[in-house]
Amino acid sequence: MVTDENNCSSTGDVIVTLNDLPISDAGSTVSICLNEETILDASVSTGTGDLVYLWSPATGLSDVNSVNPVASPLNTTTYTVAVTDANSCTSSSDVEVIVNELPITTFIDDLEGCDDDDDGLTQFDLESQTAQILGSQDPTQFIVSYYNSLSDALDNTNTLIIN
Repeated sequence: MVTDENNCSSTGDVIVTLNDLPISDAGSTVSICLNEETILDASVSTGTGDLVYLWSPATGLSDVNSVNPVASPLNTTTYTVAVTDANSCTSSSDVEVIVNELPITTFIDDLEGCDDDDDGLTQFDLESQTAQILGSQDPTQFIVSYYNSLSDALDNTNTLIIN
């Protein structure tokens, strides 16, 4: 009701609608190694009409407006997705992407040996090289593997068996 100074009044009706919020879920904590990437996966269990996604911070994300952006942060980052539905109702959810540092590899000198029985083979104690490879890093926190070649190591194939 509106009343003026002459005591004249007017009334009007208004409909008030209470819309449910979209229920968003940014997913569970993800752990990656430095220089790796992961796909974030937002889901929404309620909401009306087309949904608009906005991820923040934008740093390390392929597309802040995607439901599934690729995340490649350089440091551990908590990402928030805000989901807005057709009624302009918004909810948000967080997901943490933990970035683990890469181990430091100390390169060792090439190993040489003699074929003392002319069979084309020799033995090397590769296990004795582990301490030098890890340097000051705690050896209980790492697994050192040995391969015939760099390409085998990159493909994680043909691991040498250390006795």
